[in-house]
Amino acid sequence: MIDPILSLSFNIFNNKGTYALLLGSGISRSAGIATGWEILIDLINKIAELSKETIDTTPEDWYLNKFNKDPNYSDLLEMTFRTTTERNTFLRKYFEPTEDELEQGLKTPTKAHNAIAKLVRYGFIKTIITTNFDRLLEKALENENIIPNIISTDDNIKGALPIIHSNCTIIKVNGDYTDTRIRNTFHELENYAPELTNLLDRVFDEFGLIVCGWSAEWDIGLKKAMERRSNRRFSTYWVIKDTISNSAEALIRQFSADIIGNTTADNFFSNLVENVIAIQDTEKPHPISVKSAIASTKRYLSEEKFNIIYKDLVIYETKKIIEFLSSDILNTQTHYEINEFIKRIKYCEANSEILLNIFIISAYWGNSFHFQCISESISAILNALPNEGGVGPYIDLKRYPTFLLTYAASIAALANNKYSLLKILLDDTYVKHRDSRIPLIELLLPHTIIEKENAGYLPGMNPNMYTPLSEYITSILSPFFMELMISNYKFDELFDRFEYLFALIYLDKNDMGWAPVGMFGWRGKRYNSNNQIAILLNTEIDNLGDSHPLLSNHLFNGSTEMLKGLQNKLEVIVSRRGMY
Repeated sequence: MIDPILSLSFNIFNNKGTYALLLGSGISRSAGIATGWEILIDLINKIAELSKETIDTTPEDWYLNKFNKDPNYSDLLEMTFRTTTERNTFLRKYFEPTEDELEQGLKTPTKAHNAIAKLVRYGFIKTIITTNFDRLLEKALENENIIPNIISTDDNIKGALPIIHSNCTIIKVNGDYTDTRIRNTFHELENYAPELTNLLDRVFDEFGLIVCGWSAEWDIGLKKAMERRSNRRFSTYWVIKDTISNSAEALIRQFSADIIGNTTADNFFSNLVENVIAIQDTEKPHPISVKSAIASTKRYLSEEKFNIIYKDLVIYETKKIIEFLSSDILNTQTHYEINEFIKRIKYCEANSEILLNIFIISAYWGNSFHFQCISESISAILNALPNEGGVGPYIDLKRYPTFLLTYAASIAALANNKYSLLKILLDDTYVKHRDSRIPLIELLLPHTIIEKENAGYLPGMNPNMYTPLSEYITSILSPFFMELMISNYKFDELFDRFEYLFALIYLDKNDMGWAPVGMFGWRGKRYNSNNQIAILLNTEIDNLGDSHPLLSNHLFNGSTEMLKGLQNKLEVIVSRRGMY
């Protein structure tokens, strides 16, 4: 039998969002958070102390004998503290860390909480049921820039966003510590309101389940909901630290649950995240495949007799990208989520990796035949995209692979003064778009592929950057150019040159007073102005004149005068900060 945690890892990877977590107090124990019952007992002890009485039995029996009723959390708080403010102030010490506790790492998100937040960010987990009152999970999610949909009272259920439309829903079945209506006593835990009962029945019916830190001993209403579960679309996994209660053992038997034993919540969720990421990484092209593609490309470029084999290689890899772009993994008829959007970006990058390497090598070392193959490949990918409806950002993102391929090939060409490839790609290539044919450059405007607002959430980026997509693409592509021994500093210069020429060519084709200004528009703030790409290019033109490869390859009609005129127009746009 496969190790249950490996089975679970594969299941949640292949069935994203279909497993719910059921978390008990064990998830927060290592953070030093008191359980609701411990708070109730502490309150009884304080009441006895204030009453100057000694408790000879259990605190709950003492309370029953004194007040002729079972201890109730709300009653205890109300009889001890008169106002909501006083009650909340009292409760904070159980859940909010002091400076000393912060130094000890207490009452802060644990490794388990942080790992769960990562699973949510990657889209593997969307629904969480918890018996805990604390907000450690919410804090961990906040650190991942996720604002969950919280259901902690019966009132919340009525106005809550449906689970299917939420990035993350946390159902706090016993309430939140800031609300005095939290459930503690046996009577309170025995039955839930119909709204919460129906919600739990739905979750248990529709989702697989991962149980951790819950004994199933005290939360009778939750246990009843579990026992009503009849559908087993997905498996149940139960994480156990050491021993299990009789109630938990009965539920495990009822659902034929897989036991993941002898582990803590911290270790379990940390290992789960590592496993899922490892599986995700295997979806990327194997390094040997990439190395083989690079070696084959170099060989095919060496002699004309390999042209047919070279083209077959490009066609084969092009078809793989076309198949990927038409797969269900990029379905546009779904709800938009920023985490899903970022996940799709990574899929596009992984599935473009081999062709990126082929094009970089080809653009640097190749000739007009290879350049034409590059153009045909990029055109074929764009021409294969259907006119489809759905979520706009998801539809636009399907052009992201061609965006990467064009940037990579063009920058590699510039590294070896192969300006003819820029002429082919950005000036001569036309592709199908709706019912007409338009210049390729029209479909590669960065902001039409990934909007600046979304680009600011890409890994390592932030919304305050001038050009977050350009920054991100630099970080993605620069490692590929180590094969050509191009340093990061040199790559930045080539990147700026390409985006500068891209803007000039676009302005030449669309004299609308706007052009896409990339990092070259603001990089001068960090470097000496003599390094600005416009000044570098002008110096080259002054020295070489019409023999400069930019002009000798008939870009800008081979006219220095036209080039200078477009540069002046672009300078005005840059001065206005005509960013995306």
